[in-house]
Amino acid sequence: MHAYTGTIGLQAGEHVRLTLTPDNDGPGADTTVTLSDGSAGGTFSAETVTFNGCTNTAQTVTYTPKAAGTVTISATNNGGLTNPSSLSITVAAAAAAATQSINKENTMNALVPRGIRNNNPGNLDYVGQPGAHLETGVADPRFAAFPTMADGIRALRDQLIRYGERGLTTVSSIISVYAPPTENATDAYVSVLCQRMGVGPDTVLDLRDTATMARLIYGISVVENGPGHLPLSQIEQALGTTP
Repeated sequence: MHAYTGTIGLQAGEHVRLTLTPDNDGPGADTTVTLSDGSAGGTFSAETVTFNGCTNTAQTVTYTPKAAGTVTISATNNGGLTNPSSLSITVAAAAAAATQSINKENTMNALVPRGIRNNNPGNLDYVGQPGAHLETGVADPRFAAFPTMADGIRALRDQLIRYGERGLTTVSSIISVYAPPTENATDAYVSVLCQRMGVGPDTVLDLRDTATMARLIYGISVVENGPGHLPLSQIEQALGTTP
């Protein structure tokens, strides 16, 4: 008897790895196994594999479906092995990027800013915030990833309130610490944020005022991620919870 296992859900254009393993000590003589997808048009890296007699070394084959739908993969052999049950694979329609063989993760990175992808509109460093974890899928992970965008908004609010408790209550003083000149264009950051909020760089802000906090977070999100990703209304809704 031989058996094969593999992932049973993927997109068209992606491949699944099938591992074929003879039971016990393997066939009594050299045996060829033939794989088929029932004329579904997919591609096997090898349509046949041969198990040498009296060996049970597993062999791996990849299968790439041609189109979306349900594909049934079966195996037959020319020896005394018992054929395994057919394997059913559900194939989802391929995204355009995947169809063109572009790495899906890199495509998402190019389309969605890092802070939005991490539900972290302020790009807060990961320091063990409750419910958060260190971001994944990047070469040099640094920022926190939050369960929801509302969580990330409230985490940014809490950080800004801590700044206020330290006496940092102006756009200039906040951003000089939040985005220091050693790694940011701080003056430009302050300028854009003041324009968005309609305040001067040294205007004292009431960080306990929800409307002021919402505008501050909105401005930071625009600078960090670009416009159009996080509306002010979503920020206001998230700030409905009193800090």
